[in-house]
Amino acid sequence: MNKLVMPNPSLSFRAALETSTGHTIQFERTQWPVGHGGFHTGHLRRKDGESLHYFFDCGSKSKPDQLIKRHLENRAYEFGVLSHFHTDHISELQNAQLKRIFLPYLTEIDMLFEIIGHWEAIDQTQIASALATLKRWEQNGTLVWIQHGSGEPAPDDETNSEAEQFTLEAVPPALAGQPATLNDGQTIWIRDRVRLVELKFFNYRHETVSAAFDSELKALIAAGTLQTAAGIAYAAVADFMQAIRSHPQETIETNKAALTAAYAQACAANSPKMNFNLSSLTLFSASCNIPRWLRNAPFIKSTPFSCPAPVEFDGWLCSGDLELAYPVWRAFHEHYSTRLEQCLAFNVPHHASEHALCDEALHSLRGNKFLLLPVPDKSAQHPNADMMKRFALHQVPGVLRVNKQPESAFSLLTTWENLQASGTYVMFRPT
Repeated sequence: MNKLVMPNPSLSFRAALETSTGHTIQFERTQWPVGHGGFHTGHLRRKDGESLHYFFDCGSKSKPDQLIKRHLENRAYEFGVLSHFHTDHISELQNAQLKRIFLPYLTEIDMLFEIIGHWEAIDQTQIASALATLKRWEQNGTLVWIQHGSGEPAPDDETNSEAEQFTLEAVPPALAGQPATLNDGQTIWIRDRVRLVELKFFNYRHETVSAAFDSELKALIAAGTLQTAAGIAYAAVADFMQAIRSHPQETIETNKAALTAAYAQACAANSPKMNFNLSSLTLFSASCNIPRWLRNAPFIKSTPFSCPAPVEFDGWLCSGDLELAYPVWRAFHEHYSTRLEQCLAFNVPHHASEHALCDEALHSLRGNKFLLLPVPDKSAQHPNADMMKRFALHQVPGVLRVNKQPESAFSLLTTWENLQASGTYVMFRPT
């Protein structure tokens, strides 16, 4: 198998954007070493001090994770993105200071499904607080649900000579206390006077599983199975969901056996796998333009990738736990299309689990990319041994483990001056 040789712990080049403001914009993205979990940050900064931060997932099985906690507490974030609602991806969310939060679209019944699927693993006493937080975000305009759907055609970019601060463009506003909803077909941007960074979501939602669980709940209500602690049957699903909102722990414990059976039935009818995510979110980010001096950089042209590195692109795709097996990969590939070719970094889904990538995905993603494995230091499951064998079979270079060791942190930014001075180039060589 090929190995990436990195002279420095954190890699690789700077994407500096010259805009009409005359400022140099540095765009840094980093996958942090948090072990079994996920914490990816993006940071735009100008020489005049203007700055914007965002993150994708913010959790770890190491609770509390001091690295994530320190970053979230010491910075104000323009937005955060949660790929899904597993604890190892959201455990430090309470420490975040943010203006917006992007979440994969879920109905209230979907949320119940997610809770039941992980009832024994989650902090049950915090469910009421989490639901209250979601409601508060909905009411104050912080929350943006991302759902799958077509987007409006991208308007022509117009220079705004008065814009001095970084802002998010094309994000729909919340109206009358209702949360905003954004279709993943819509591209959004970070900009100042001009567009600087493109952001593209993908939401994959198991619609058939959601519908099956909804049907199971209706059947339980019709049979009088779902009851209050006093033994009174709920008359309608709406009544039961109101009880979940008011007293989630008591209501679920009272009906735990019936709800667990409904969960299992919904999963078994549509998928051989239990405990998957009903709705998952991924995020592609890239500079809107790469300067000519970087495209023509001699070290890039001499980089021994399996074929020349496409440095006119600096895309990074964060995948969360969305396993790209069939048919998910087909939908994912169709959605991102040429953006997959623009990626220099790709987070392998679900900590490189057994079904993280199908063979077609491996073939498509091999070469010209750093494939990052967010994994614990020692685990029999992550990365999966069979997946690692398939990486070798497909001769996939550039596979990197981002574990709990500080030196495993991965960034797509170092200064061009340092690279020139040190001569430390990205290289692949056989092990």
